[in-house]
Amino acid sequence: TCFTDSCVFHVLKSGRPVQKSMRQLKEGDMLHTGSPVREEQFRRVTRIWQCPTLGESATVEVIPGCRLTTGHPVKMGGTWRRPESCGEVELTHERQVYTIELEGHVDTVLVGRSMQEAVVVAALGVYCGESFGWNLFTRKTRPCEQPNCAKCAVAVVPSLDFRNVTSDMMAVRYPPY
Repeated sequence: TCFTDSCVFHVLKSGRPVQKSMRQLKEGDMLHTGSPVREEQFRRVTRIWQCPTLGESATVEVIPGCRLTTGHPVKMGGTWRRPESCGEVELTHERQVYTIELEGHVDTVLVGRSMQEAVVVAALGVYCGESFGWNLFTRKTRPCEQPNCAKCAVAVVPSLDFRNVTSDMMAVRYPPY
């Protein structure tokens, strides 16, 4: 479940909002999370996982500037959905796709060319409801800065490698946090 090169993110740079494509994004960038809570609107990228592909990938353009692989949770109308329920699946040539890890526990990003039409998309670490379950993508590899964080004690698995996700990894169900 990944972002493609054509995804557009809303980034805070020197206190001003700018847009960056996935390929321009860097660790340390402050991404808009899509949260309505002011204190939760921006989070720093702690890790970008580049995942090689084998030629064509099944992707969906949810809105302009938001092309996701099938299965990647996107919030539409207040509900977590799979992209394939929001648009037409296409086989697109992607050299690589990406997964993003953010600081703290606001694990969503705002994606799309237009700020008004942008959608909230899951980053690593967010639980997206029963239809997605407590899968691999509800985990992270880096803890928050709060000492002895109860959520991190459950959600952080430093040994996970999101670059090469296997079907065995996808079959594992994790405990809730």
